[in-house]
Amino acid sequence: MDAAADGSLPYYHYECPCLTMSDPIVKYEMASCDSIVINLTFMKQVQYITRQMETSVFDRVDPPEIFKQACYHKDVTEFASEEAAKRACLDILREVDGFSSSPHMFDGLSREIGSSVRAAAEAKKAYKDPVVVRFSARITLYNRMIHDDKVARVQLLLRAAAVPKRLSGESCPICLHKFDEEVDFLELRCSHAFHHSCILRWLRRSTTCPTCYHDITKDLP
Repeated sequence: MDAAADGSLPYYHYECPCLTMSDPIVKYEMASCDSIVINLTFMKQVQYITRQMETSVFDRVDPPEIFKQACYHKDVTEFASEEAAKRACLDILREVDGFSSSPHMFDGLSREIGSSVRAAAEAKKAYKDPVVVRFSARITLYNRMIHDDKVARVQLLLRAAAVPKRLSGESCPICLHKFDEEVDFLELRCSHAFHHSCILRWLRRSTTCPTCYHDITKDLP
């Protein structure tokens, strides 16, 4: 949420979303050829949280909203290795319209789904005849609205002292995670760029750039 027109801090501010996958349901069916059918249900849920003295308390949780159910037919060979399985599931996540999230989470979730589907595909080897592996899971995106004045001040500081920038092949100096594709960064006026969630956590402890230690409050109008 944005600050009020008078410059006061918002009661709630938005924190980086969290993706979770439910325990999968796996079924095996005899068929004419080996294949994998992945059924995914995509849901969103908003959590409202108050933080006081480093303790988080849920104010309320909105009912979950199902916004897409999809079925994907995949060849078993796409899950021949951990990396191939991750790529197959990353392609699935990219196809979901309206399911915006950070590359951090897509990367981790695609690996988690891929690993689970691959394990189910490996288990089918116990069958002598061709088998269809039916894999079902629920993916939930939790959007968190936090009441925490300290973090809200940092958010306002970033709005005034940083600009969004999409970079490819760059590592965030804080988490050191590198992505081949274009990823959203925030660039400070000292020209150093970081993932939004990483620099947000850093600025809760210090108002200096993690790379050059420039005090970003000096750049404010």
